[in-house]
Amino acid sequence: MAKEVLEILRARGHRLVVVSSRGIHDLKEIDILKRRLGEAKLEFDAYHLCLEDKLPTCREEKIDVMLEDYYDNVCHLSESGVPCLYFRGDILKFCKNSNVIEVDNWGQVLQALERIEKGDFGKK
Repeated sequence: MAKEVLEILRARGHRLVVVSSRGIHDLKEIDILKRRLGEAKLEFDAYHLCLEDKLPTCREEKIDVMLEDYYDNVCHLSESGVPCLYFRGDILKFCKNSNVIEVDNWGQVLQALERIEKGDFGKK
């Protein structure tokens, strides 16, 4: 449902930005990412890759909500004031603070963003 959710968000006027560490360890990761996004026909307004620390870019881009799946990044970003949707699988650690909402599928991503739009961030 990623494509459908992103289309809904774009239709609502949201700016979609990729902020990723992809490419830090192997530049081939960037080619793989671009190929997969192209195959899925997913387009974004900006791409920031090879980032060790995503916080400066999140601040520069004025990211309202970050969708993140890496525990350390969720903790760092959310503790620095960037609200995060933590795309957490069953085996990943919990990161509990008021700037984190856990999600595990794109339907939950959309529901969480709708709650955030209503001012209900962090409320269940």
